[in-house]
Amino acid sequence: MPLQSSEQSAHPGRSSAERDALASLGAELLRRAEESQPALEAAWDELVATWGIHGEPLGVQRLRESIQQESGAKPDDNEFSRELIALREDRRP
Repeated sequence: MPLQSSEQSAHPGRSSAERDALASLGAELLRRAEESQPALEAAWDELVATWGIHGEPLGVQRLRESIQQESGAKPDDNEFSRELIALREDRRP
């Protein structure tokens, strides 16, 4: 019994032409993604600037500490959770 490549064993019902077409499509998608990456990064940077987001992201623990210091609310309290849910529901379209 001849050995199959990992590509052939992953798609045993596909012909060589189908595998080639899929490989070509995959290469095209990767090329387009690489080409559009600079525009995506520029749009992301613009969005972050528009929203006034700056600095490094906070970890979960630092975020919880910050919330507790600023509002006195404990993120694990039910009251805190209810407030977040209410805010989320108010902003739904």
